[in-house]
Amino acid sequence: MKLEKRWRVLGMGLVAILVVGAFWVEKAGAQEKFPTGPVSLIVPAAPGGGTDIVARIFAEAIEPYLGQKMVILNKPGAGGSMGIAETAKARPDGYTLGITPVSTLTMIPHVLKVPYTLDDFSYVAQITQAPIIFCVREDFPAKTPKEFFDYAKQNPGKLTVGMDGIGSIMHICGEKVFHAMGVKLKSVHFGGTGEIIKAFLGGHVDVCATSVQPIMPHLESGKVRAVFCSTKDNVEGIKGMATVVDLGVPQAETISWRGIFGPKGIPADRITVLEQALMKAAQTDTVKNNAALSPKTGEKLIHVAGKPFEQKVRAEYESTEAIMKTLDLGLKKQ
Repeated sequence: MKLEKRWRVLGMGLVAILVVGAFWVEKAGAQEKFPTGPVSLIVPAAPGGGTDIVARIFAEAIEPYLGQKMVILNKPGAGGSMGIAETAKARPDGYTLGITPVSTLTMIPHVLKVPYTLDDFSYVAQITQAPIIFCVREDFPAKTPKEFFDYAKQNPGKLTVGMDGIGSIMHICGEKVFHAMGVKLKSVHFGGTGEIIKAFLGGHVDVCATSVQPIMPHLESGKVRAVFCSTKDNVEGIKGMATVVDLGVPQAETISWRGIFGPKGIPADRITVLEQALMKAAQTDTVKNNAALSPKTGEKLIHVAGKPFEQKVRAEYESTEAIMKTLDLGLKKQ
């Protein structure tokens, strides 16, 4: 009788342990589910620019794979460094990310004092790459790329070019080509592509540096002409535009890419969830068939994730420093 009672008590104790164990396993599983709420994506530029357009396309496409909405937050300023600084300071839980062009991490820190370093981020994935193009209005006196550079040589420092902030991809790209071509233009810096194009169309600057998507309607209308692009490959559908190869300065090639980052310390399993969701989003019709990401825009979908992506960023940071010394941009911490 006593033995039977002992077995009964032992059995009850074992059941209790199993029940409690199952409860904690279930609770731990519930705690690890990610995400359980909206994910914010900081865009370090004003609405309407290339990065903003790409961010909104991916935010729509990624929702089914995250199971949550991705909310766009525009935080322009200081060539994009203000928005990315906010990303770096966010809680490292995966719920706040940033999308940025290459320049914000690899170029701007060489010329401006920024409140972040490459060590302050979790590297999720590169998602696109594209050229920068330089355009003039239809009434500009030079009608071909050769005539444009001849005109610039004959009028040193007279032409103004609207572009993003100091140290931005547009700034470095322009300086590389102008230096290689032996011309001088005056840079006028704005808070985003939307502001650049508005000033350009209004006649406040002579030349516009931009990604293709925001300026495409004006190219198609004939109000604007593209002079040259920053890459060795041309953009489908844009007639009369020279590549850096056509200009005879292939060494001046600059490729603008965009990637997704988060603050340092996001758990690895959450990085994996985000990276895989981005990869799946890139394969949807929402992304692949979007006019803003078609060959006509020069945009290419590129997926480089995790450590290889971080290594790419660090390598470009080092190479940019050497380029900026060559261009005599001073590497001043303003």
